[in-house]
Amino acid sequence: YYQRQLGREQAKITAWQQKRKAENAVRALAKQSPLPEDEWQRLFKLPTEPGRLEVLLNSRQVEQYARQVDGFAAGVSAKMFCVRSNLLPEKME
Repeated sequence: YYQRQLGREQAKITAWQQKRKAENAVRALAKQSPLPEDEWQRLFKLPTEPGRLEVLLNSRQVEQYARQVDGFAAGVSAKMFCVRSNLLPEKME
């Protein structure tokens, strides 16, 4: 999530900088003073990187959920095989 957000913000900053350069080129032709190009730092805020502790806690929580699902699925599968073996007719030899 962080990488996507950072990429979006950087794309916005790049687009703004290109627009500002074009505006300054037009202003230079009209012999007007150029607009500041470092104003983007005030207009845009890059997202902060998530803490490592938060990432570790989230991954542990996902691991715990996966273990719970695995345990539930193992129990259900065992019951399903028991019921299936009782319902199928035995082979006659």
